Amino acid sequence: MPIYSFRHPRTNEIREIVQPILSSHQYFGDDGTEWIREFDLPEIGIDTKIDPMSKKQFADKTRVKNYNYGEISDISAELSEKRSKKMN
Repeated sequence: MPIYSFRHPRTNEIREIVQPILSSHQYFGDDGTEWIREFDLPEIGIDTKIDPMSKKQFADKTRVKNYNYGEISDISAELSEKRSKKMN
């Protein structure tokens, strides 16, 4: 199940709460106070030191890092854009 962050409206304390995806995403503290949901930006890091012209480097980096399909697709698109700029 996903983890959602909630902030106490008075103390600004942050708590991470595990909730089902289809829940209403509300959290009430012990005193009945409704906490405010915080929306976090996902953290992602992509190795940009790959030569856009090297198929071998791309294959090596994605295999070692164990990326999922979406991450590989993003890296591929980024390298494709770099190749296009390099060739023009």
